[in-house]
Amino acid sequence: MQKKKTKTDRRTQLLETARQIVLESGTDALTLGALAERAGVSRPIAYNHFATRSGLMIALYKGIMDRQIQALADALEHTPQTFVYVSSVLAVAYMNCHEDIGPEWHAVGAALKGDADMDAVRAELLDGHAAFFSAALTPLSDLPAEVVRGGGLNNPDVAFMLDQCHNIEDKIPGQIRSVLNVQEMTARALLLDRDALDAAQQANDVLGANAVLMNAFYTDVRPALAEWRESRGLPADPMAAFAASGYLPRIAEERVGGTQAGWGA
Repeated sequence: MQKKKTKTDRRTQLLETARQIVLESGTDALTLGALAERAGVSRPIAYNHFATRSGLMIALYKGIMDRQIQALADALEHTPQTFVYVSSVLAVAYMNCHEDIGPEWHAVGAALKGDADMDAVRAELLDGHAAFFSAALTPLSDLPAEVVRGGGLNNPDVAFMLDQCHNIEDKIPGQIRSVLNVQEMTARALLLDRDALDAAQQANDVLGANAVLMNAFYTDVRPALAEWRESRGLPADPMAAFAASGYLPRIAEERVGGTQAGWGA
């Protein structure tokens, strides 16, 4: 007599079966009824695990990504704990993720585009990824103690301020540009190979140290930042989005004839 599967084992079986259905026939073929028939279980069992077709697809999407994170965690366990090695493993994993996760993940994501629950899961996954990368890199970074060691980059109670004077550029676009510059430079700073920089400095190798800095600061981090913004429902290109909004000319027209504010306003 075949041993009855545990609930966890059954869920794993159902998700793997769902993945195979998507691979073979696409997302349109994935229903709870089709899943139950293919897995050899009753429909109530499938509904008990996922409730809805959307719930099934979200679980499949999340499960595929969870396996990727676990594989990355396993790889980091066998990686020398220096900035250059860890950042290299993370960078390669990021670049290869599109292929490694398989077409079924992309198909499920496309099928659920615009689904509110799916949007929430995407944001949750991205936040989890950011926390994972931060936990891996923060111990190896020499960013100021009050920022990194104090948890400033991920602490909602820490507010960073821009002190900016606008003489020629418009105020709002200028402020947006400054924020984008800060984001890009922070991302590049996190890519800096601290071990190689320290070695060059100890050897009094000025040109070598310069090369280490340039390797990090010539990295184009804009595509990754654009993807990060989109995952949070923000425009990939904030400057273009603000220009397209028409807000600046609209408020300029509305304020014609008004009194200009000064320091005493």
